[in-house]
Amino acid sequence: GLRVPSHPIARALLKKSGLPLAAPSANQFGSISPTAAQHVIDELGGQVGVVLDGGACERGVESTVVRVSDGRAGVLRLGALPVEEIEYVAGEISVLAPSSSPGKQAKPAPGMGGRHYAPSTSMVLADSLGAVMDRLPAGRVALIGVGKLPDKHPAFTDIRNLSESGN
Repeated sequence: GLRVPSHPIARALLKKSGLPLAAPSANQFGSISPTAAQHVIDELGGQVGVVLDGGACERGVESTVVRVSDGRAGVLRLGALPVEEIEYVAGEISVLAPSSSPGKQAKPAPGMGGRHYAPSTSMVLADSLGAVMDRLPAGRVALIGVGKLPDKHPAFTDIRNLSESGN
């Protein structure tokens, strides 16, 4: 396996070391990938000696995983690098979908299980604010929606509107 980081700090570290660097993802298996250094510190705590802070992730999604076999490239996990950019270099490629089948069979790459990156946070889907209010989970609750939303509401610790026009 080979990781190719885009961040200049990661590239500088690799160049300065002059050696191959083996490094796993900066999160526990099955949890959401961190997008800031503080996320790594919060999740891994004292399990790591150093966390390099190069600012928030540019794209905030997992890495694209590509396999080259018999001279042909195939995407095992969709991520930050678009398929079109890989095809520009490698020609037409195949994209394998994550497996949602149960069982513990080996997967060819991280993220190919049906729930590998599934958050553990509860989510309520509703067509209206009124429908949400009837089904709020206990604890801190954020509202993420589109269209007409209140700026503040006592039931929500945070409100984010993805599209005021609802499109």
